[in-house]
Amino acid sequence: MTTGKFRKIAGAAAIVLGCGLQTVSAQEAGGDGAQQAPAWRTQCAGSARTSAALECSMEQRLVLEGGGQLLARMLIRMPADTKRPVYMIQVPLGIALPVGLRISVDGAPGQNLGFQTCDQAGCYVGEPFPDDLLSAMKAGNVVSISFEDNQKRPIKLDFSLKGFTKALTDISPA
Repeated sequence: MTTGKFRKIAGAAAIVLGCGLQTVSAQEAGGDGAQQAPAWRTQCAGSARTSAALECSMEQRLVLEGGGQLLARMLIRMPADTKRPVYMIQVPLGIALPVGLRISVDGAPGQNLGFQTCDQAGCYVGEPFPDDLLSAMKAGNVVSISFEDNQKRPIKLDFSLKGFTKALTDISPA
């Protein structure tokens, strides 16, 4: 990676995370091609080819346009043992951990979540899906996450719920 390209990416990240940007809505992975990739991508893997052994998941990534830098990721998986969806949200480093993360659907009040851990890739929250949140996401258009950077400036990111119910059905056991 060239120094100039690195500076552009670093500059874009600084704008998103450090310059008081009130609302960010990043493009879904897939680019500007004639046929955009679906908002939710699904996959299944397991130790055997039987449906009982498979663990399936769906994910949506929010990336900076042009640079492709990951801003946030929402992963929903269907554990083989419980068959109840569990979600995990990843956001970048450089955030105010004590504030936590707020998740809401279509502007509803939502709920606050505490960060569980951070690593070199980002910070994470996750838990089994509460029934009310899952129902709201199935019926909704946008799920928003909001948090603060380490300077206490708010950041809001929006995930599209287009195709959410179909993807959830695709990863659910038959």
